[in-house]
Amino acid sequence: MKKRKEYTNSDKRKLRDFNQTDWQYRLDIAMLINQGVTIKQIADREGITYEAVRQIWNKIKNMTVQELEANLGRAISRDLD
Repeated sequence: MKKRKEYTNSDKRKLRDFNQTDWQYRLDIAMLINQGVTIKQIADREGITYEAVRQIWNKIKNMTVQELEANLGRAISRDLD
């Protein structure tokens, strides 16, 4: 049986993904969920699918607000350079 090739993200790809991430949007979603707003309500309010909000939440739910703000700060400083 042929071995499956394992794919890993290169450092260049990871940096590109980080740079394309809207950290303010993710921080806003985290704050809304922490305030008790449901994923469905956020999806309806933002005009996006439930699944899109769920995927964003799954990526950030284990991050602290400080980590999200730090990422936002790095993204802003990158844009100013």
